Amino acid sequence: YTSQILQVLMQYRAPASFQIIGSQGAVNLGLLRQEAADGFALVNHTWTHVDLVTLSPSGWVAQVDATDNLLASVIHRQPSCLRPPYGYTNGSVVSQLASRGLGELMWDVDPSDYLQPGASVIVQRVLGALHPGAIIIMHDGGGDRSQTVAALPAIINGIRSAGYSIVEVCG
Repeated sequence: YTSQILQVLMQYRAPASFQIIGSQGAVNLGLLRQEAADGFALVNHTWTHVDLVTLSPSGWVAQVDATDNLLASVIHRQPSCLRPPYGYTNGSVVSQLASRGLGELMWDVDPSDYLQPGASVIVQRVLGALHPGAIIIMHDGGGDRSQTVAALPAIINGIRSAGYSIVEVCG
């Protein structure tokens, strides 16, 4: 569904940041290159969507550094942020990220689009939770995301109608 989401975002001139699971990005390099070429930010989301809180220090090389290297090969610079899978974090995670020059990207609006509640519910959940500085998380992979695709135009229009600007994070 990434290609469809990219089409909607481009049609509506809406910036976005894509959190990339390295193992999926590696087999979809064309999509990564397209996201970058279209001006979207690429954010590290680990290699296999692992819980960073339980990861050994050596595991960071395979999970975080490998994804950073993949993204850097596409965007021609080091990524600036990582979104911890599941939002699981602690002081050790923050410290490991800082040692790599990575900020931690969290979110505060989650319409649970991955549960496929229907496009209108996704729209309602996002627009009902808007506030200055809101960071909205939505999903383009991991299953059927047709409802997410269908919800995007109304979300984009609703955000703008509410007087907010849409910006990428970690660009």
